Amino acid sequence: MEVLLRTALDRNWSDTTSLAEALTCATRLDGPVEHAFLLGAPMTKIRKILSAELKPGRKLIQAVTFVDGTMEEETTTEVQAESKAGVTVAAPELGCSEPDLHAAELRAREVLFAFTTPEQQADFLRHNAFVSQGKGTEHRYMITSRHARDRLAHYRRQLFDLDENRAFCVHDYMVPAAEEMLTLHVLLQLPQWERYLRHLE
Repeated sequence: MEVLLRTALDRNWSDTTSLAEALTCATRLDGPVEHAFLLGAPMTKIRKILSAELKPGRKLIQAVTFVDGTMEEETTTEVQAESKAGVTVAAPELGCSEPDLHAAELRAREVLFAFTTPEQQADFLRHNAFVSQGKGTEHRYMITSRHARDRLAHYRRQLFDLDENRAFCVHDYMVPAAEEMLTLHVLLQLPQWERYLRHLE
């Protein structure tokens, strides 16, 4: 947030006094303080700054989900009005190294739930897994949390093609498990990235 606030100050994206006060609070160590102000900049620019700080050196994919449940990769300068939510995820690594198990992913779950249906959310809560349909192939994939050891014993990997009975070695252990699942789900909705997950590109 400090980098974003400094950038906003440099580029006059909001009231200077409000930004300076927020920046002072952001650099203090005595606990979080909430501030609300309007930034006069496109969401794409703000997201680019935050993503570069949170996931340095990673290949980033921006996507939006719409009220009808469809998803698109965001390549335009502005998010369309009918979009429900937007997210930036890092492309996972292709490979099969052992997961690094850790907890604390409540925020990642909130974002995941913004991009999934009530049925998928119920399956996630019940099984730590849910089915996502690829937009390019129309195949059904089981996306499983790396924490769900019992289900991974059956599906073998976090991404499993139910129609081909085939597991894919693709992962991102640098983010919470729910964010890794979100990334797989988002990329499956974007045909060119579904091909990436299937190791065809």
